[in-house]
Amino acid sequence: MRTSGWVLTLFGLLTFSAWSAVNTGTSTIDFESITGGGTCAVSADSPVVLGDKNGIDPTPALDKDWVGLGKTTFKINLTGCVGLGGATTAPKITLSGTTVSGKSATANDSLFSTGTNATGFGVIIYNTDNPGAGNTNIATSSGGTIPIPGYGLGTALNGDTSVTLMAAVGCGTAVDCKGETLNPGALSASITFGFAYK
Repeated sequence: MRTSGWVLTLFGLLTFSAWSAVNTGTSTIDFESITGGGTCAVSADSPVVLGDKNGIDPTPALDKDWVGLGKTTFKINLTGCVGLGGATTAPKITLSGTTVSGKSATANDSLFSTGTNATGFGVIIYNTDNPGAGNTNIATSSGGTIPIPGYGLGTALNGDTSVTLMAAVGCGTAVDCKGETLNPGALSASITFGFAYK
């Protein structure tokens, strides 16, 4: 009798355990998130005055390729940078603005000018504070980006940094800089700088 009592108790426990296992529920939870893309607040020295109060002497640029006149450095400040770009992108300064027209394709893409400009000159933006000769370090409207020193593909820019660039007045290639195509006068350029991973 004692054995049958244990068997009944054991059978009852097994039945209860089996019943409990059958009635346990499951739930699937879907998780979603968006990893933030990189952003920075962008500020710059403005206005940037090229040359001195007496103006710029254009004669060094006559009949020459990509001579920058009145070169002046300025800073682009990137602050509060957070987020990521991705393995195939790098943090860059973006730029956009109106360029000159009626010159060579290279000059039309590289000389920024706002409003009426009959001088034949425009503003050159160099992607470094120490440009070499020619147009190898000149930022273009079509390219639209300037690399940030020390940040290559797959790197993230977090925190704050400043990038020193250079601006100058120029007329373009030797063909663009013929004396008969240039005039004295005032010029200005409004260029928008931003930040993106590209």
